[in-house]
Formats: sequence, C-alpha cells, structure tokens
Amino acid sequence: MHLIWFRHDLRTLDNLAFMGAMEAHQPCVAVYVCCPEQLEMQDEGPLRQAFHLSHVEALFKELKSMGIACIFEEVNQLADVPAAVESIVQAHKVTHCWFNNQYGFWEADRDEQVKTRLSAMNVGVTTYDDEVILPPAAVSKNDGGAYKVFTPFKKAWMAIDKETSNRDFPYKPEGHSAEITKIATNKAIDTAGARAAHFRKEVSQQFKLWPIGAKAAQERLAEFLDVQVKYYAEERDLPAKKGTSSLSPYLASGVISPRDVFRQVKALPASEGRDVWISELVWRDFYRHLMVHFPHVAKGYCFNREYEEMTWTHSEKRLKAWTEGKTGIPLVDAGIRQLIETGWMHNRVRMVVAMFLTKNLFMSWREGERFFMQHLVDGDYASNNGGWQWSASVGTDAAPYFRVFNPVTQAERFDPECEYILRYVPELKGADKKWILKADKYQKELTKHGYSSMIVDLKKSRQEAIDRFKQFKS
Repeated sequence: MHLIWFRHDLRTLDNLAFMGAMEAHQPCVAVYVCCPEQLEMQDEGPLRQAFHLSHVEALFKELKSMGIACIFEEVNQLADVPAAVESIVQAHKVTHCWFNNQYGFWEADRDEQVKTRLSAMNVGVTTYDDEVILPPAAVSKNDGGAYKVFTPFKKAWMAIDKETSNRDFPYKPEGHSAEITKIATNKAIDTAGARAAHFRKEVSQQFKLWPIGAKAAQERLAEFLDVQVKYYAEERDLPAKKGTSSLSPYLASGVISPRDVFRQVKALPASEGRDVWISELVWRDFYRHLMVHFPHVAKGYCFNREYEEMTWTHSEKRLKAWTEGKTGIPLVDAGIRQLIETGWMHNRVRMVVAMFLTKNLFMSWREGERFFMQHLVDGDYASNNGGWQWSASVGTDAAPYFRVFNPVTQAERFDPECEYILRYVPELKGADKKWILKADKYQKELTKHGYSSMIVDLKKSRQEAIDRFKQFKS
C-alpha cells in the first residue's frame, strides 16, 4: 500500500506527488491532516478555511470515484502531525509515502520529522516541488547564492527550460480492501464536508462568490486567457474593471497547478498582457524561494532584520477605523470594504491600503498582514507576507521608504470615474465626483453625506514616516 499525503495541492491533474504515485502502479490511500494550530499560526480566517476544506471534500469525492481510499485526520497541534502520519502508515501497512514540499519553516520541519520516522520504519518517501513552477534549487546566482532582488531573479527564471506538458495517468485500484475504500472514504468525505460547513456559516455570502472545484478553476483560467489577458497590462491596475484572473484562491489551495497555468498562458501569441501576467507567476515563485533560502522570513521576521528594531505607532482607534473602512480616504475604505464583502481585494488597492497603514498611520505591517490573512479567500503566507513587507519597505527588493502611494492621487489615476469607490462606499453616491477624488480638500462636503472624517493628514504623515525611516537608518 502507498500513501499520498495531500496538503495545499488539492487536485489530481498535474500534481507531481499524485502522478508519481500513479506511475508506481500500487494500491493507494490518500490522507489529509487538518491541524487547527497550524491554521491559527497563519491567521487563516473562516472564508479561507471554508474554501480550502470544501476542496478537500471535492478532491476526496474524485478520489473515491477512482477507487482510492481517503482518510481525514485531525490533530490539535502541529507537533502531533508526524505521529499521526506514522500511525496511518502502520495501520495500512504502507510501504511508500508521496507528498509535495511546503516551504514554511514549521511545515518544512514537520516534513523532516515525518521523513525521519518513516525512514526508521523502512518506509520509502518521495517528495516534489509542486507548489512552484521552478524549484528553489533551480534558480541561483553564478556564485550559487540566492537572489534577493526580483529583476535578476526573473531574468534567470525566464532563461530556464520548464516542463510545459501535463501528464495524467489512469489508476487501477487492484489490491484495495473494499471495506477500507467504502467506510474510510465516506467518513473522510463527510468529515471534510462538515468542517467546511462549519466555517461556511460565518461567511456564507462571500463563499458564494468562489465556485468550488478544479473545473471552476480551469473555467476561470480559460475565460481570462480567451479575452482579458490581452488587455492585462493596461487594465490590471484599474480596480473597477475585471482586469485580473481571480485565480489566486485556486493557486493558494493547489486546486490548479502553477505549471499548468504557465503552460497555457505561454502558449498564447506574444503580447504585453501575456508577458506582464507571466511576471506575476514569477513573483509567486520568488516569494516561495525566499522562504526556503531565508527561513527567518517564514518565521515572521522582517527580511531586513535591522527593521525588527523599528518602533511602530499603535492606535486601537485608528486601527479600528482602518479595519472597518472608515478612514475618510475613499480608495482605502473601498478596498477594505471589498475585502470584507468579497474575501478579495484588487492588487493595486492592496498596495495603496498597505502603504496607508504602514506609512501614513505608521503602524506595523504585521497588523495588516494578520488582518488580510483573516479575511482573504486567497490567503497565502508567502505572497501576503512578501507584499506587506514590500509595502512597508522592510522586505527584500522592497519599495524604498520614501515611496508612499498617495491614496488620493491613486484614486484619480486608477478610478477616475469613482466606479470602484462607489461600488463599496455607497454613502458617497450622491456626492460630487470632484469631492470624492479630492477627499483631502472636501472633507466637509463628504461628511454631510454620512462619510467618515479623515483620520490623518496625508501630506504631514507622509513626511513624518520618511523622517522616522531616515532617523532609524542613521
């Protein structure tokens, strides 16, 4: 009996560990281990968990149709996972285990403990770098060191040949116990479904916006590549338009393979939109590689450790206004409200919202990182952490500390008709668009519409942030 351990790779198509197990032509049992402590450590919210666990349920149903037995195991603490896997291996007389690598520090440590335990039992283990397009070891500088800056990383990444064909294998379940397949699998499906339903209760409206299943992911990709990718370079920064793929939740849970996505977009005729979107896939690899080469990032530290000594300002009142979308800055408030209402925020707006918190309010990037993870359906530690450190100027290849996006001018440039703002800040629908786009000058007019007053002076707070960074670095 072979064991396939699924984690953030909830699919059968182009899943390297799954395909490896299929090529071995041995009866298989699949396991998913749910660990509340791990989810709590990463601040994953109910929408993210409902989405992920619903895909565990969907995966188990697919595996059942293939004759693969499934087990849903739950442990309270991350430290208990290795023993749980060992117990399953013993119970089912497993001779080989297959799984895909995860790059978080604690997850990597857990996997090493599992390997050690299984090796002592003479159980073979095969692992793969499935979460990325290129493995961390494949992209390095001439001296063998890791890249810290994105542009040279991308240049090296683009120069490397990549697997561009999907492989899929038929599975024949000879040697399975019918009892194991029926009883264990039905219980696993029911348990995964019950766990997902528990979280869905809290986020039922947001959950409806994100269809479940690998088919839904492929349909979103096909729709994007068929039309929108051609305009991606021009429209990706316009939050009012459907200019992005909305694939990030499916990539975060591994419902669709990053290699499959790259293969399909690379096959399109060359265009600026295609090439810019490929860059987004490279950024995704870049942040994961960083966690492997610089493990302190995966532990929650600033990439530039010197900034651990930075003293941030904390104000519960201002933080509450930011998290409720009541800052008096229309674009910032629209972004936060979009996140709360849908579980997603446009990428351009994410940067504006993040810089407002870390530069204008000078509050710790960790406050924002945590809030995003608690609400994002595409909550992904590597990308979320990387984005927040970039915005706060404490990460690798980060925005220079003197770069501070002005949320008023950003709205003028990227939402000139206020279409996005009015979609999520409805109390402003009767206000003159000129007032909305110059909110810092028309506060009295906007508050008459029931809108919040600005909680900070943008010009003054920007200069204060620059001065504090200068003082710190000196």
